[in-house]
Amino acid sequence: MADLTLRVDVGDGDERETHRSTAALLTDIRALGLVNVARASGEVPAGGKSGLSPQIAELVVTGALSATTVGTIGRVVIAFVNRAKDRRVKISRGDETWEFTGVSEKDQHVLAQLLSAEPAGSDVANGDGGAVR
Repeated sequence: MADLTLRVDVGDGDERETHRSTAALLTDIRALGLVNVARASGEVPAGGKSGLSPQIAELVVTGALSATTVGTIGRVVIAFVNRAKDRRVKISRGDETWEFTGVSEKDQHVLAQLLSAEPAGSDVANGDGGAVR
């Protein structure tokens, strides 16, 4: 299974808040003891929409990413998103990307299915407001 990239967005928060929130998610995932997680490296891409460096807002998760492990990471992301009003997390794996905000119970199930499945080209219907593919 391909590595996961998680990009944290805190809405109207500044760079400092983004840094703190990303560090909190890193700590939460690292506490699982299941995978390697680190801040992304690199510069802001030329022509990129966001002025934030990947080191501030992105995490890269590597290791043995079994369906069970990824499902566990998904539950950590859900808890993280639901702890603050304006948080969003964009999860990328290979060519697929999902964005989650205020994740409802229905969307939590969709998230678990998406993250636990092997990469595929099929679409999964949106839940009731939080998950967007």
